Amino acid sequence: MGSGKIVLYLLALVLFTASCNSDEPASPFEHKDVVPHSQFFAKYEKIEGYVLWPGATINDSKLKGEGYDYGYYYQHRTEAKSFEEMMAMCQVPKSVLKKMSTRNLVLTCFKHPYTFNYLLYNNEYAGVMSTMTANCYQELMRRRTGGAELLDLFCEMSYGDTILLRDGISLNTLEYGAVCICMMTALDCDVFDEEQIKQIANEVFDQIDGVINYFDTTGENLSWMELSYSYLVGDVLAYHNDRSLQDEERDLLFKFFFYRAYPYFSDEVTFSQEDVSRSTQIITESLERLAQ
Repeated sequence: MGSGKIVLYLLALVLFTASCNSDEPASPFEHKDVVPHSQFFAKYEKIEGYVLWPGATINDSKLKGEGYDYGYYYQHRTEAKSFEEMMAMCQVPKSVLKKMSTRNLVLTCFKHPYTFNYLLYNNEYAGVMSTMTANCYQELMRRRTGGAELLDLFCEMSYGDTILLRDGISLNTLEYGAVCICMMTALDCDVFDEEQIKQIANEVFDQIDGVINYFDTTGENLSWMELSYSYLVGDVLAYHNDRSLQDEERDLLFKFFFYRAYPYFSDEVTFSQEDVSRSTQIITESLERLAQ
């Protein structure tokens, strides 16, 4: 799909801005140092007190165990007296966690009961950042192939009411958003190599295409929310990897991210329709360069 069609669509968009079943004590809020090169999500690290993508330290080449169904949580959640207790019930038992294949671990992360709960967080980014204190996410970010498995999942997804993956697992559109947010954190922490960056750029283009085509087919009205996840992945990708960006363009991309993704922690940012259109044009042109 050409960049012209994408920009035309965007011009029409409306803008808006422990575990009691575990063999280890659950302590999801352990303080750790902040990764120095995280720029977009560094505030979350400081506030939540954990490290995003600290670096691969676990060899996962022989791990084949199955995923986790959070059965204990669903059976006992009404007994919890606080949100912290509910989060503790979602911790994966260590004996399960350490045997789980990284593919299953990725899916376990996005099936976490609180990964995308608007009622608790009222902000999808704050929600995902909070649940990334869970031991399944922390384990994923330490796995040698954690980034690659996340990328494989990202490339399998196509927008729709239900997202079916190659092994019969399905994700809903809220979990799709969570995958995109986790991808942004990985890009922010420089997890991927040059070939993977090229692959991500091509995939972001395909997913923007997929969202637009889905709404063309169904006849539903396309809103900015539906495109925002893909564009924000492209925003972080371009900001960190496109060396041809001018300072003015980089500044605009940084503000664009905070305008959409960081309202809870950022100063008030006012963006006009022209600002959003210009930002998405920069992202589109940058994706074209990075995909080459």
